[in-house]
Amino acid sequence: MQLSFDQKTLTDWKNRNIQNIFCYLISAGCAGNKVAIDEENFSKEGLKSYQIYEGITLFFRPIEVSIFENARITHVGGKWIFASNKTNGHCWCGSSFQVSTGIADKDKLAKLKLLMKNKNKHHNHA
Repeated sequence: MQLSFDQKTLTDWKNRNIQNIFCYLISAGCAGNKVAIDEENFSKEGLKSYQIYEGITLFFRPIEVSIFENARITHVGGKWIFASNKTNGHCWCGSSFQVSTGIADKDKLAKLKLLMKNKNKHHNHA
């Protein structure tokens, strides 16, 4: 996995002797998802990890590997800003985002099929 952080954040963690970071997604914000970061005090059970900087290890949930792949997280104005080619959009402040999964929403597909079916019925009877 290749998740990167801004240099200012990495330097801050290093200066404060933070050695373990847990990065994960939470459902929040206007766009649906936000990045959350816990420092040091978290359970490492079931998490994957790798070293991201001198003496700093990043922990993450296996289910989020594909979302974090080749992404960048920057700390700006007290918010974590997530940048990736796997996002569909951000809220106006940039701290929440939508993830592009490539999986169609079954409810939306069902509604679209019904709409098309009704449109075809109406069109054929006109």
